[in-house]
Amino acid sequence: MLPAKADQKNYTTEVTQFFGDNEYSFRIGWKQLEELQDACGVGPCLILDRLQRRTCKVEELANVIRLGLIGGGMDARRALSLVQTHVQGGPPFVWLEVATTAMAAAICGRPKEDDHAGE
Repeated sequence: MLPAKADQKNYTTEVTQFFGDNEYSFRIGWKQLEELQDACGVGPCLILDRLQRRTCKVEELANVIRLGLIGGGMDARRALSLVQTHVQGGPPFVWLEVATTAMAAAICGRPKEDDHAGE
């Protein structure tokens, strides 16, 4: 459920999660949402639905994680390198929960005090 307008100041779209080798900040802001829909050819709500139903394409999974890392403050080259190593370099759906949590936070928000939502 989306937060009520009056409660939005108590919500964030950022989440810290373990990915690959460390804990990282993920945030998929407006700019990343636009890039994600351009890269995947569908809107962010459909991507979230596919992630939740485990019917997403691997490119959607990889792009959600890569753009979430970039939005969380990581350099684009480092984010791409981590995705190539951990998502493209192994079984990608090991990271499905990471992508789903990041995307859900981007679309729905999460309470600011809800630290480490992906654990």
